[in-house]
Amino acid sequence: MKKYVFIGLSGIAIVEFMVFILVGQYIGVLPIIFISVCTSIIGILLLKKQGIKIMNDIKLQLSRGQVPTDAVLDGICVIIGGILLLIPGYVTDVIGLVCLLPLTRGKVRDTIKGYIQHRVLSSYRR
Repeated sequence: MKKYVFIGLSGIAIVEFMVFILVGQYIGVLPIIFISVCTSIIGILLLKKQGIKIMNDIKLQLSRGQVPTDAVLDGICVIIGGILLLIPGYVTDVIGLVCLLPLTRGKVRDTIKGYIQHRVLSSYRR
């Protein structure tokens, strides 16, 4: 498992470096730095705003006696998206925005939920 994580992180770093070089050839170094700082600031702001909303949703669902599974998965997506936006790079920024924005986060949440259900059901079949 550690090997796959290392390969994945190395692959992301290589892709991000290549994208930085390609974009840097067209727009220059200062715009790249500016865009990276801006996406980090946007990531922090979105993380705070969406995090507060999700925490309120979790509290509301718990007060009603409901299990907040979707809200918890939304929280995981928001945390992952915020972290990805803080990492300099365009590829991680796009993935981070997909995880953070409510319009696209639902699809990510449903994919994660399906994966978890598949893993749980397959572990019972053994």
